[in-house]
Amino acid sequence: MEYKKNVSIEIERYLKKSLAESQENYIVVKRCDLANQFDCVPSQINYVIKTRFRRINGFFVESKRGGSGYIRIEKARFVNYVQSLNHIMRTIDKQISAESGMDIINILIENDMISRREFYLLQTLVNYPLENHVRAELLRMELEQLKFDN
Repeated sequence: MEYKKNVSIEIERYLKKSLAESQENYIVVKRCDLANQFDCVPSQINYVIKTRFRRINGFFVESKRGGSGYIRIEKARFVNYVQSLNHIMRTIDKQISAESGMDIINILIENDMISRREFYLLQTLVNYPLENHVRAELLRMELEQLKFDN
């Protein structure tokens, strides 16, 4: 299992680095080429895409399987602060885990949408031992408040 985790981390780093270097804000890769490059099975690529490049993490993924299949990964661009918060709030389901809550606040800090202080306050909120539905409602309320504070 340690091998799988290390390969997953390397694949994630590679894809994020490729995205950062992309002029178009997206990349298109072939699943089989990545699997060959990282000496793993294509399902390992699927696992990384499914767990690390989710909508809640600020990515849009388009995938086509088969011989000429591809994976297109696009990083969300946050242009308008309020629209961006609204988009992020829509990704929060009725329940949210602490891990998914951290994914959201990491997106906010990485895109300079919140201050370091706000990051730590939100981090305390999402990591507090709460029922997932309570955490989701509190996080939505805090994000709503951010729209009016900036």
